[in-house]
Amino acid sequence: MVVPSQVISDPNVFVRIAVTGITVATLIGVVAAGIAVGVIVGRQSASFVQQQVVLRSDISVAIGRLITAFELQELYNPSSTLNDFINGLNAQLKLYFPQTSIKVVLSSFAGEPILVSSYGERRKKQLSDRPSIITVNGSAYFTQNYTSNQLLTAFYNYTQTIVLVDVKGGPSAALGTLSSKYSVFTDTYTTVLTVDEVDALNSISTTNDTINSG
Repeated sequence: MVVPSQVISDPNVFVRIAVTGITVATLIGVVAAGIAVGVIVGRQSASFVQQQVVLRSDISVAIGRLITAFELQELYNPSSTLNDFINGLNAQLKLYFPQTSIKVVLSSFAGEPILVSSYGERRKKQLSDRPSIITVNGSAYFTQNYTSNQLLTAFYNYTQTIVLVDVKGGPSAALGTLSSKYSVFTDTYTTVLTVDEVDALNSISTTNDTINSG
């Protein structure tokens, strides 16, 4: 143990104590600097995520569905059909673009089948069957650029059960498939929105005035 008299009389002891004090102070300073750098890097990383570029594709999705002789040109439950579109399209988006997709937001819904001359590939059907499409319009959001062809490919095999009203007023369900002829996907383009702002967006509901506007 070093007593005060030794510190005073032995300059080497004083030097050792002084050097030890400087070393401890330096070590504390390095640790503090490391913590500060970690906090800054963490804040920069969080800022990068929040400021990540968001890209958008305008989409019009048409599902082809034959209306048979015993069915009416009427959806049995438009609200349920719209919800199926919202959930199904978002699931398809996440399936093909799991790392870069944000969400699909629908802005308009036809609300009823639209008769068309034909859709998709030619198929054998009764003369009384009427080809129709059920359409929705909206936007798909990503954190990476995609071409219209890439998006069409991702949705090419998309199917959805469409329930119509039968001639007795009951439900009549059949599987509808994406009509590439009547569906449109634009190339993605840059938006001013953040990921958080897109997450906060909501699709329309059947109580909105946008029904039958697309």
